[in-house]
Amino acid sequence: NDMWTTDFKGHFRTRDGIYCYPLTVMDLHTRYLLACHGLLSTKGQGVRPVLERLFREYGLPRAIRTDNGVPFATTGIHGLSQLNVWWMRLGIQHQRILPAHPQQNGAHERMHRTLKGEAIRPPRSNLAAQQRGFHCFRHLYNEERPHQALHGKTPASLYRPSDRPYNGGLPPIEYPGHFIVKMVTNAGTIRFKRKVLFIANALKQHTIGLEETDDGIWSIYFCNVLLGRLDEHDYRIRG
Repeated sequence: NDMWTTDFKGHFRTRDGIYCYPLTVMDLHTRYLLACHGLLSTKGQGVRPVLERLFREYGLPRAIRTDNGVPFATTGIHGLSQLNVWWMRLGIQHQRILPAHPQQNGAHERMHRTLKGEAIRPPRSNLAAQQRGFHCFRHLYNEERPHQALHGKTPASLYRPSDRPYNGGLPPIEYPGHFIVKMVTNAGTIRFKRKVLFIANALKQHTIGLEETDDGIWSIYFCNVLLGRLDEHDYRIRG
């Protein structure tokens, strides 16, 4: 649970013509496949319930590694999305691979190749049947298949839940006393020295902290994550 990896295996249609977007989540160290869930889209509102169920069942990981696609990241400051803002609130570090470098998530990609060959080709008759196929694959992958990377052991024989339980709550956001604390508006902005500055839509109704680290140079933090730096000479924010 030091590192979970997650991604979407490319979408496909079940035989009734409905698109399926398989979301997969794996514990990197043990290769334990925590979830393989067919969703109707890659939008974050479908992803969060799957992850919330995993957090309740297995506890919180220390970090999650993803690519830079929706819903894991955006093109905004620090790649903030509603999903990774939630992770940061829970104290989970979000690690993103470099664009166009899938080999940086190589173990997950190898699992996807196996998933494609054994549970997707050919597609099942509908989403319910496809999900049953995913459940069967997950059992086989975790419980029965020996893994070379695990010296012939199965992921289920090695995996243990996290010692960081999740109860559904969010810890308070706290900043050091010398920080200037600002609430991000519903427009994703803050007011700083008479200037209205856009920060990120994903941070609506969250607080950020600003620390002056040089003359007129301010570091912008969300929780303990450095988002960027503000130069009050031109009021530009740089990542």
